[in-house]
Amino acid sequence: MDSGVGGLTILNESIKLNPNLDYYYFADYKSLPYGTKSPAVIRKSLVNNLNLLQEKFDFDVLVLGCNTLTAVAVDFLRRLYPDKIIIGTEPAIKVAINNQKTNILLLATPNTIKYNKLINQCKEDKNLNLQLKPMATLADLIEHNIGNLRELRPVIYKLLGDYTGYIDSIVLGCTHYIYLSKMIREYSQVPVFDGNFGVIKQIQKKTNPKKKAGKVYVLTNDIKKNDNLLKAWEILQSEGVRECAELLAT
Repeated sequence: MDSGVGGLTILNESIKLNPNLDYYYFADYKSLPYGTKSPAVIRKSLVNNLNLLQEKFDFDVLVLGCNTLTAVAVDFLRRLYPDKIIIGTEPAIKVAINNQKTNILLLATPNTIKYNKLINQCKEDKNLNLQLKPMATLADLIEHNIGNLRELRPVIYKLLGDYTGYIDSIVLGCTHYIYLSKMIREYSQVPVFDGNFGVIKQIQKKTNPKKKAGKVYVLTNDIKKNDNLLKAWEILQSEGVRECAELLAT
């Protein structure tokens, strides 16, 4: 589940590593963006959606393919649905640290930066220079330009210009931002990390695959956004998103 195309980056890679599962991807476009709404509003919408999805599909595992959803709702959901396995998405700050990075720029939504427990812990680490950049509109811009992401180059160049020479890595704290990871890496000339590989490994660990190939269903509560989902999927199939997985594998 995500507010749009962001969580497709997790789905794409999970299918490669765990092809024998049935996947239901839900794009909650009616709630886009999560990053600036109040936690109470997000949780209310989330529960309404999950009740409908559970009734129709009786899922076993819920993957929050969104850093903001995880920050504001994962503990709440685990109390509300104790019989479900709930997997969240976290910014890959620890992955960057494990790769000997200490001057880290985190790009994330305002809600992720405010409510994520790991971020707040890392802010207190005196051995870590963690610079936080709240991005209120970037996920929306990606949604609106998913068919032509090159249009966002000026936005990225302006964003990163102030940090050139002062950071040794960038952590993408939003699954939407992963569509720009190649652009960000080429301009910044530093490693770019995301949390998707950790999510995929949790899916692999906590599920029981079937003997035959699974099925994939992509759903949304705004049928007018189907083109966004299709364009995003085409990008992932043509380019792939494996930076974090490759770094961990070495």
